Amino acid sequence: MSGRHTASSTLAACVAQLVGAGAAEVPLEEGELRIWLAEPLVPAQVAA
Repeated sequence: MSGRHTASSTLAACVAQLVGAGAAEVPLEEGELRIWLAEPLVPAQVAA
């Protein structure tokens, strides 16, 4: 396992904890993670 993969996995686990998602749901690649984070995390009806 490379250090880069370990860092990506750690970041994914931290993001998952913050947003209340499963670690397996969070993408490991930086570009995919940015897109995933840009998606709405809470349905609009709940947020209002």
